Amino acid sequence: MSVCPRTAKRRRTRLCGSHQRQWFDAGRPDLDAWAAQADPIYTAIDEVPLSGVQPLVRLQVLVGYQAQLLAGGRLSPSQVKSAVVWLRCHDIADLPAAALPAVGATTTYLRVWQKSLRLAADSPATARRSTVIQLAALNPRLRGSIPLTDVHAPWLVHLAQEQVWALAASGASDANVKNVGHALRWFALFPRTQWPDEGRIAPQRRPRRCDGLPGVVESACP
Repeated sequence: MSVCPRTAKRRRTRLCGSHQRQWFDAGRPDLDAWAAQADPIYTAIDEVPLSGVQPLVRLQVLVGYQAQLLAGGRLSPSQVKSAVVWLRCHDIADLPAAALPAVGATTTYLRVWQKSLRLAADSPATARRSTVIQLAALNPRLRGSIPLTDVHAPWLVHLAQEQVWALAASGASDANVKNVGHALRWFALFPRTQWPDEGRIAPQRRPRRCDGLPGVVESACP
């Protein structure tokens, strides 16, 4: 029935001090049933228990953690714990598919691990036909990605994919490959931009009134 490895030696409940307080605050329910669902206690500096995380996610955390170590990044034990606690509290069943917050220190490592797992799952053939091309999947030397989701013309998407793939295979730098992607997305703004499935729809800017000229929109201002 032990819910953590540091059980109290002199307590009849066989709980450690932290779990004893949690059980008491919960109204002292049936001990066996409560212990089966109790959250792990994260107190040791160099230990992060994964017992409360889904089995698949445990493996994914270890893979992402290893990739972060191999990349030479500095690791904060408190952020690792925060990430694991977040997974446990939200009952995440698959880290690569999880909808993580876009910002926040608590989930910083989760976003790093999620990105590593997604890159590891990408094959060159899949990345070549993707509308968000992960460059590392085409060439391990390259970093970053090229988004093509806002390019609507199928022929232009295909052209961009082929050009990026050819440059990645030729050993071009990250900057040169990304410049080609940017150039093609810029070009996509021009051909028949208001027709469906052609070109790329330009972002619409809200008109504003010019200073001192009520009713005159920005496009008419000098």
